[in-house]
Amino acid sequence: MCQLQLVGEVVYVETEAEEDLVVLHPQWLCSEVIGQLLSHDLLSTARPTGCFSADDFQLLFPDSDVKDLLCLLEALELCTRCDVEGEVEYEFPCLNFIETLHGLWERDDTRLPQGLYGGVRLQCPAGVINQLVHLFPRIQAHLRCDLLENNNGPDCDLYQWYHGTKFCKGSMEALVTLEQKEQVLEVKVRGSEACRAALYYFLEEISDVVSDVLEDACPGIALEKHVLSPNQLKAHKKAPLAYSPKDLLSTQNDRKDSCRLNDSEPAEKLTDLLFCGAAEIGKTITLGIDLHISHMSVHLRRKLSSLLDPPDCMGKDWCLLAVGLGLTEDLPKLDQTHPQSVSRTDGILALWSRETSSNIRSLLLKLRELGRQDAVDAVLMMAPLYHVFPEDQDGGDSEDLQKETTPHSSDNTIASR
Repeated sequence: MCQLQLVGEVVYVETEAEEDLVVLHPQWLCSEVIGQLLSHDLLSTARPTGCFSADDFQLLFPDSDVKDLLCLLEALELCTRCDVEGEVEYEFPCLNFIETLHGLWERDDTRLPQGLYGGVRLQCPAGVINQLVHLFPRIQAHLRCDLLENNNGPDCDLYQWYHGTKFCKGSMEALVTLEQKEQVLEVKVRGSEACRAALYYFLEEISDVVSDVLEDACPGIALEKHVLSPNQLKAHKKAPLAYSPKDLLSTQNDRKDSCRLNDSEPAEKLTDLLFCGAAEIGKTITLGIDLHISHMSVHLRRKLSSLLDPPDCMGKDWCLLAVGLGLTEDLPKLDQTHPQSVSRTDGILALWSRETSSNIRSLLLKLRELGRQDAVDAVLMMAPLYHVFPEDQDGGDSEDLQKETTPHSSDNTIASR
């Protein structure tokens, strides 16, 4: 079956039901089903909500078994089953053309007189083709399925419109939208001052759904995570400014506890930016600057390799970095065990990662001593901002926990924020 799928003879789709589905005629699926769904004729006549009952869908495809067809499209993440006023309907986010709903994110909300705000902005690095606009309907399908499946209480609700989603959970609210001419994706949350930790986990829950969809649809996609200014969010600025990863990691490296967007804006605490100022969360967090280098992503290691592998006329390349890291005696071994096709920079980092003291702060120091500001900037833009370690039940500190969970190889990357 796998071989037939690889050569394009069939389409094999795993489902949550007891039986998986096999499409024997891929052209029928791609042309007659998906092609018709996204055709101009259907887009111009379909209801703007993008919701269809099973009977409505049967009229669109009279020659198909509507139950199996909807199951197939749901498995392909083109739609999701939902309850609309007591009736089962299927929501197709790619057909949702409702205009932006007004009144869902007002500044003068009586429920939140002293509201707490937070948020992140996800965007592709400069020079990378933006894929977010094409993946947003899939994100909306997952938000409908995952959030309501895990939060199905009476105080939970979800609204969706063209390029926007709002999710309510008790007194907390979240907004997921495409902004800046569909070039960035923003996740904003707000709640009461008394629920800082809950609001942090709320933001993480929604951000994880978005990140999982992007990683599943585009494996290896590189995204920059900027942190939106809580002050600007609370003031309901139309285009809130955000702190780049470089801003936040530079603040950590300088051992400061606050940073500011510019001279005209007030300083904001690093704890408020990273984890909504929740003291109990701060006890379990290790700042990105103090993380072991094994927490660096594959994208960052590739970037460093592309910068430091080519020979430098002044010798400021991987070889001098190895000397600065105290690996002079390992250079002959590296030449013997690593073929020319393998990155020397990544090999050096793999050897250095065996030491528990090999953290991102130390790497930045060595790169600055080497005079490679381009590599320093790459680390500051692409290194994780922090990592949450579980609290030690025996009372051990977070440093001991980090050493226990740190792999001694740069090939193993732990998910960090």
